Amino acid sequence: MTFLVFSLALGLLLAQRFKVLALVPTTMLVAVMAIASDVAGVPMPWSKAVMVILGAVGLQVGYLVGLGGRTLVAGGYQRAAQTPGLSQAGTTGWPIEGPPEEPRVYPHRRSS
Repeated sequence: MTFLVFSLALGLLLAQRFKVLALVPTTMLVAVMAIASDVAGVPMPWSKAVMVILGAVGLQVGYLVGLGGRTLVAGGYQRAAQTPGLSQAGTTGWPIEGPPEEPRVYPHRRSS
């Protein structure tokens, strides 16, 4: 269980900085760690394979969750940059839409 949580956290961290190709060497590293933990005293012979699979799946699921979080955060920043006045909210003292406009009067034009 601890190994699964570790691989999930590692996947979350990788998603914040690296592209998906970073999962390939990291999955190999997780597999080596799972095999090394078997040498440390895990009694069942099939537990090696289960730990390698759980580590790889946990790493990929963590990466996908971290990528989704990064996309949501980036989308919020992008939306704030595209909304006029949202980035300057609070600096002018007016709400986002700005101060009320005065009615325009054109005295040189005739009304029909």
